[in-house]
Amino acid sequence: MQLTLIALIALYPLLRLVFARRPGVANAYARYAVLCAAACLMLAPFFWLVCAAFKDKDVLMQYTFLPPPSEWSLKTLNLSNFHTLFAGEESTSGRVYFWEYAVNSLFLSSTITIVQVFFCSLAGYALAKHRFRGKKILQAFMLSSMMIPGILLLAPM
Repeated sequence: MQLTLIALIALYPLLRLVFARRPGVANAYARYAVLCAAACLMLAPFFWLVCAAFKDKDVLMQYTFLPPPSEWSLKTLNLSNFHTLFAGEESTSGRVYFWEYAVNSLFLSSTITIVQVFFCSLAGYALAKHRFRGKKILQAFMLSSMMIPGILLLAPM
């Protein structure tokens, strides 16, 4: 994510030049070229994730993405990670199953989403339809809390 952001910041002068409002076929091709380059930068981590899922622990850091086709074998590309994922893995507290954590996360996120939508719709209705003292301050506080990312407040200055 940080590498993508740095690359986009570095490409900013080129982006301004390409996306200037000028007619022309060359400008359209340049736009698509810049957009394709940005898409490749943003999709590279997902491609690496898929490639890493099929690699053994020993081969994981040996090759950036996939090993060369001449070295493809059951040792370099296999499904052992998926077998471990679905069969469970031994730990100090017993066997750990992926599905237990997946169902727990699904239940927790669904419950929180439903409760959040309910209370936010009530608050939104009150802010939109009723006048009360401190409404402007509350709206400004809510808007400013959305503008400033929470992680920014965690980092020491």
